[in-house]
Amino acid sequence: MKSTVIPKQKPISKEKVKEVLDIMDVAHAFSGEINERPRQPLILCPFHNDRHLGSCRVYRDANTFYCESCQTGGDVLKLASGYMEIPLSDMNELLEAIVSTFGIFRESVEVDSNRRPSIHKKDLLSAEEYQLLNAGKEYFEIPVEFDTFEFEDDCIEYWPVRYQKIYFRNLALKDPQEHDWVICAITRTRWFESKKYIAECYRDNRMDQCSFTIELVKLWEDLLYKAVLNKRTYHEEMAARKRDLKEMLAEEGIWPIEEKILKGA
Repeated sequence: MKSTVIPKQKPISKEKVKEVLDIMDVAHAFSGEINERPRQPLILCPFHNDRHLGSCRVYRDANTFYCESCQTGGDVLKLASGYMEIPLSDMNELLEAIVSTFGIFRESVEVDSNRRPSIHKKDLLSAEEYQLLNAGKEYFEIPVEFDTFEFEDDCIEYWPVRYQKIYFRNLALKDPQEHDWVICAITRTRWFESKKYIAECYRDNRMDQCSFTIELVKLWEDLLYKAVLNKRTYHEEMAARKRDLKEMLAEEGIWPIEEKILKGA
């Protein structure tokens, strides 16, 4: 019977992990509260019993943080070590946990690896760009807890009472394919509503009323193109939108209309 030799994995390079891991992704994953309005976002410090925002700031450009209350600061690995409760002295364990938690392609951050990360943080939209694309939110919510209601006709309904926030940047690192599907799905309704409004303006000869909407839709389409990591998915999505938009306008008696309203679709 032949024995199977499992090749030993190369150690992970902390410098390469620091290159691909954004400190705000760590904050979003672990900090219960975040205030991104200031230039230096405020988070809950993991190094003392921090219950209120105000003392711990994130410096995005440097990928570092500093807490005025406990005077603790450092880089993205230091912040992750605090949240994950793995000391920097156990660096190998910490790096393995980070790679697993954030879905980083392991081979791309191994020592002596020449492979690029499958998804690099520089390839992703910023939190602000996701907010522009998704009605002010850089995340979406999924229900994780429900209340059950029983009615006289034995009908049972489930009402969500608690939601979990899923941040797009974190999702892109963990599952790029799901990220692309979600970002396409949640941006469809506003796109169709806006395109329909533009078509109605063309039909009624009141284009002066929708110039802002035209620019806004163009911005959404540009951001969606940047957001979708697999560009083939983007082109398939927009081709389907164009087809469905024609059918929707035809059903409502707005089509045929000038082809220019479909530009960018």
